[in-house]
Amino acid sequence: MTQNTIAATSPARPTVPGVGRSTSRRTRTNVMEDTRSFEHTMSGHRRGPPYLRRDNKSYTVCTMGITGSTVRVSVARWGLLYLAVGLIVAFVQSDNGQTAWYPAIAVGVALLLLHGLRWWPVVLAVELVVSGAQHWQLTGGLVSAIVTTGEIVAMVWLLHRFRFRTTFERVDDVVLMGAIATAVAMAGSALGNLALHLTNSSHWSYTDGWKIWTVGDLTGTVLVLPTLLLLSHRQPTTPGAPVLPRSSRLEAQVVSLLTAGVLARYFATVRVHELTIVNAGPLTLCLMPIIWIAVRFGLARTAALIVALDGVAVVAYVGIGPHLSTITIDSPDSLDLVTLQLPILAVGLAALGVAAAIEAVQRAVGLERVLIDASPVAIVALDEDGIVQSWNAAAEQIFGYSAAEAIGHTPPMVANAQELDEQRNRFVSGEVTIVQYRHKNGSVVTGRLFGSSVVGADGKWGRVGIIEDISKEVAAIERQALLNTAFDQAGEAIIITTPEPAIIYANPAALNSSGWSLAEVLGENPRIFKSGQQGPELYAQLWQTLMNGERWEGILVNRRKSGDLYEERCTIGPVFSAQGKLIAYVAVKHDLSRERLLEADLERSVQIRGTALQAMEHIERQATAHDTAHAFCERIAQVTGTEVVVATFRHNGSITALAHHGATVSGIADVAIPQEMAEIYLRVTNEGSWASSPISPRVPTSPWTAHFIAHQVSGTLQAAIRSEGRLVGALILITRAPNGATWMAEHLDLADELGSFASVLLGSQIDAELEREVSKDRIAGVIERHEFHPVFQPFVSLETGEVGGYEALTRFDDGTRPDLMITEAWNVGLGLEMEEACAREAIVMAQRMLPGMSISLNFSPETVLSGRAALVVASANFQVVVEVTEHTAITDYPALRAALEGCGKIKVSVDDAGAGFASMRHILELHPDVVKLDIALIRDIDTDLGRQALAAGLCHYAAETGTVLIAEGVETQAEADMVRRLGVQHGQGYHFGKPARIG
Repeated sequence: MTQNTIAATSPARPTVPGVGRSTSRRTRTNVMEDTRSFEHTMSGHRRGPPYLRRDNKSYTVCTMGITGSTVRVSVARWGLLYLAVGLIVAFVQSDNGQTAWYPAIAVGVALLLLHGLRWWPVVLAVELVVSGAQHWQLTGGLVSAIVTTGEIVAMVWLLHRFRFRTTFERVDDVVLMGAIATAVAMAGSALGNLALHLTNSSHWSYTDGWKIWTVGDLTGTVLVLPTLLLLSHRQPTTPGAPVLPRSSRLEAQVVSLLTAGVLARYFATVRVHELTIVNAGPLTLCLMPIIWIAVRFGLARTAALIVALDGVAVVAYVGIGPHLSTITIDSPDSLDLVTLQLPILAVGLAALGVAAAIEAVQRAVGLERVLIDASPVAIVALDEDGIVQSWNAAAEQIFGYSAAEAIGHTPPMVANAQELDEQRNRFVSGEVTIVQYRHKNGSVVTGRLFGSSVVGADGKWGRVGIIEDISKEVAAIERQALLNTAFDQAGEAIIITTPEPAIIYANPAALNSSGWSLAEVLGENPRIFKSGQQGPELYAQLWQTLMNGERWEGILVNRRKSGDLYEERCTIGPVFSAQGKLIAYVAVKHDLSRERLLEADLERSVQIRGTALQAMEHIERQATAHDTAHAFCERIAQVTGTEVVVATFRHNGSITALAHHGATVSGIADVAIPQEMAEIYLRVTNEGSWASSPISPRVPTSPWTAHFIAHQVSGTLQAAIRSEGRLVGALILITRAPNGATWMAEHLDLADELGSFASVLLGSQIDAELEREVSKDRIAGVIERHEFHPVFQPFVSLETGEVGGYEALTRFDDGTRPDLMITEAWNVGLGLEMEEACAREAIVMAQRMLPGMSISLNFSPETVLSGRAALVVASANFQVVVEVTEHTAITDYPALRAALEGCGKIKVSVDDAGAGFASMRHILELHPDVVKLDIALIRDIDTDLGRQALAAGLCHYAAETGTVLIAEGVETQAEADMVRRLGVQHGQGYHFGKPARIG
């Protein structure tokens, strides 16, 4: 699913976080924010990057992977405990012991406020109860409670207001902010109370005490808030300190401020009117060793100074209260007491901090190995030289190398030094990248690498890499990409909807068939395709099937965006999650438009074929192309109800109507389309069947156009008639139907079918007719242009050797054999003309070159019967011998004899005697003056007794009837001697002379 990917507006595809994103100039903070969740379970707790979160009714400080300490402090439990202790002490102690319960109540109030806003009524009630217990003025207690509450609310609001502007990223920075807030609050409270003390009497009554505390608290608040604003924009300065994710920094700051800053201001106001300004300084100095120890030994990484280690740090704060409450400067002895107690207090606090640090480190080290080895991701630590220092169990499983094989060496899963350098650079830049590693067995492992640079206690730099095996994830993505591509390239329409349903994916095939764009269908109900052509029962049955969790199959009539209707064969099925929840519907649809068109085409084709077969019945080929075409036109017109023309494309380029049927076309029977128009018509028809109105842009106006227009012809269909693939004619169907365009569209295939039938029936006949016309034109041209000349062959007396006369023969200028040319002339109907022309040419030449000689001219019986022979010989001034040839059989000998008698004073000769029965009958019926013995009889007659016997018989006939015999084809002297001895008077052949031109 490419371009057509299913993304925000289509079904989501699984992606690998970080793939394809630029990670340039990314800080380690950004990296940790992007990778906040390696999700797995260990001992019932969720593991992940360090963050401080509220879990149920407690705050949890989660550390970096290498410290591994997780501590829970029940906020509500400790808060209520301290409140209870403080209230009990407040009611049982005297006025001089009030400082013993102040710190306890302060701690309880702070912890309750941390737990949630629902504790605000409890806090206010405690303030009022405490005020009443000490016999204060109710107004003073209420004002003190309101001011205290307002201070805390102001700081919480401030942190929320600037939560996106703070730059605190490390736990020790948060702790340091709390410590500075503590010092500023103490100093502010002291200054405020000191100002009241100096401007009034040195001894204040309890009835005015609320004024002192109120002024002190307000002064501290005024100094704390600007300080916090400045601190919130301070850049971190501690290299290598643990980084808090952005989501937990605000919560960590709230913890630090409320448990450090707010409590410290409570402590500072305890009997503050009995302190001098010098008391604030030593008190701050008492806190600094604990802060330093926490940062140095890693307690800051867990915020243990504030809320960790089961309340040890809180107890330390609480423990300060009673001691401070006894420090006064009413006398020099008291000042000495302060001087002695402050160092002792500082040492005690330092010892407490060291003990807490040792406890935290021991607990962290104990958990470190367990956490690292239990991690499902590979954790690999390298020194500054790139040598493996730590290799957890997950690394062994993912890469196949044991810790012994990896530690002390360069990472074994890295192929070469160049790749190792590239990964070192990723560690420094803090990039999150997808990297391919080499498994011990040679396979490829695809991992997501989280790299970070760290600095050790000795100041040396190293690198820690967290590698998650995403090989299966990547393989799944590749498989999904293949499926997406298959969906996008599928020929079937695929649509996916939500259960509502709303369309979340449509592949290109679905868009193409419906006409909608992807943007138009996404989010829409599938009813966007509904046509309204099908009743509600169908859709009710469809949804009932789907609601039963079953697949529905059927035909839907849908509507395209254009409004056109189309049918689809649909398969719709529900998709369920592993938990059995319905998550989607998938519809696979096949557009039936093409099938419906094919069905309609097939039905129309069957109808056309039936009409064509009906038209073909009872049509038989006739003797001529014209007769066959006429019968064809009558039958087609009868079946189709149209007027029909069979046109032929003449060799001269014109088009003429060979046959036609119908009143409209009768007027064009003898009108030919000129050559220049016919060429275009022929080219268009040769391309295939076509339709046109009387005035069509495909062909120019022809002589037929005006006739068609005059007779209201609305459309014509033309189909080619072919012979052996060559275009020889066209079948033309003509209609005067009102809607000619519709008629032509419906009958074009029929015209094509009938054209094919006409090609089988008429094609060869039309082709032969066209060839005959070509031949006829050629023969006519030969006659007209006298492309021939006469030659003369002598016949001689076998006794004396004298020439007795000549036979006139014809030779054609193009070299065509005379017998072939004469036969072709007779075939095209120009035999009479050809014989007459040849005879006249011979007479002209003989009169000029052979005066007084007897000339034998060849005429067929048809020429003699036509009277043409008589006309020709009448122009001769010499003895003409008419030699009757055997071109065709003679059926009427009396008529022929009469025609010969009409030729005047001629002699008659019969050719080819002895070659067959016909020549013998000619001799008997015509009583010729001359009989020519055929060359087949003369050949080898000198050695063949049979030929000699037959020739002797003819000689006897000649002697009895007075007929002159001429032996044709004499080639040798032996043949001449033999026929002379048999009684033949004359001889003709190459032995005596070849046919030759005279002159």
